[in-house]
Amino acid sequence: MRLSAHLLAAAWLVGLATAATPVPAECWSPNLSLNATNVDTLTNCTLYSYRCFDNDEGVTFVTTSPPPTDCMKLKSNVFFDDYNMTGALVVPRMVETQQLSIQGQLTRDRNSSGGIDRTVRPLRVDRIEFPDLVNITEFGGISVMYAHNLSSLKFPKLENMRGTLDLDLSEGPAISLSFPNLRLAFSGIWIKGKIDALDFPVLNFSRAINITSIGNLDCVAFAATVVNTTTWPTGYKETPESLFCTSNKNSINTHPVPADESGSSGISWFRGDLLLLVVLVGGVSLVV
Repeated sequence: MRLSAHLLAAAWLVGLATAATPVPAECWSPNLSLNATNVDTLTNCTLYSYRCFDNDEGVTFVTTSPPPTDCMKLKSNVFFDDYNMTGALVVPRMVETQQLSIQGQLTRDRNSSGGIDRTVRPLRVDRIEFPDLVNITEFGGISVMYAHNLSSLKFPKLENMRGTLDLDLSEGPAISLSFPNLRLAFSGIWIKGKIDALDFPVLNFSRAINITSIGNLDCVAFAATVVNTTTWPTGYKETPESLFCTSNKNSINTHPVPADESGSSGISWFRGDLLLLVVLVGGVSLVV
């Protein structure tokens, strides 16, 4: 059946796809806010939203593969701040976003003394998993903050991050973290919390790593596995070393050794007499 000119105009206004597939209203914004009821809808936004130039640059849902050559994939920023949701936040099928922000709410109000009162309304979810997420394409990276109940955080397929992996789990329970496929964290890794175990088995590049744990993480053993993924000199006076890690068990502040300094010692992350390495073990300082 042929559509009249009026119907065609109406279809453009509501953003109908070329195959007459309605585009959900949520997909018109590049900023997608997850909650307990819209995970599937917003995941579809990240998978199927395109701008096709034969459609007056309106949003189009393209569900076939490959997409038309005149269509450009729309990028999304994904947020979660639903402090009413409890239990687990699991987001399957989402493969790529520009950035991912998972945060409770922080408000600042001026008090009668002229100061600022900070009020946190933390997230209540206790488990977060993005089982299919592979790429974070912009410098916003991944941030998790004010998630006081969080005891499990999983990104099993995450490979590439253009931004920072920034996890502040300071008020949460003990947690072990593993990123089994993360190869690139371009702007660095910053983690706080009661971290008992931390693993990046295939990491190739991370610029800088900063870990502050009130758990039992073995910082010295951890540093040996990742320090050569960092960049030194850092270029920042306040953070001269590219890897810092402290925990209840021990602490280390170090950087990778350039090839002409490492020689054949076999321990590439240790600078010998040029590096002051302080390892605090059970309150005893050992200077190597």
